[in-house]
Amino acid sequence: MVISVKQLAGAIRKKRPQIEEQNAGELAIFYMNFFGFYGRILDNVLVPEERDAFYQLEDMGLVTTKSEKTDRPYVKCVNGRYGISGWKNWTIIYWILKEGEITRIEKNKPEESEIEKGGGVYSDESVWKQAREARKSFGAGKG
Repeated sequence: MVISVKQLAGAIRKKRPQIEEQNAGELAIFYMNFFGFYGRILDNVLVPEERDAFYQLEDMGLVTTKSEKTDRPYVKCVNGRYGISGWKNWTIIYWILKEGEITRIEKNKPEESEIEKGGGVYSDESVWKQAREARKSFGAGKG
């Protein structure tokens, strides 16, 4: 599955509604320039500022990380001759787009809160009725 810039921008907007549409598009372009047509990139290609930006995307739930451990030969030069003098453990870290999650978020509208629907805590008449009855029982006045 390939995620488009438009899909990622839509998912960013739905996860962070305070981000303007143009800024979400610019962020999506920034991220997709790293991924290209692949769903993952190596962490070691990122500079610290870029990595911080990816942590923000991870906080939104749009990427995840995966690590692999591997051994590589340690090459040493002795008297002009190179040879393997041992093995070194390496950890390779990937940033992976959560393509299914991005598609799901981008396609679905965010759920409106009760307040946005015109409801909420103060709209339920039964709550007001209970409050009036409680005030009467404590002699706090007329409700």
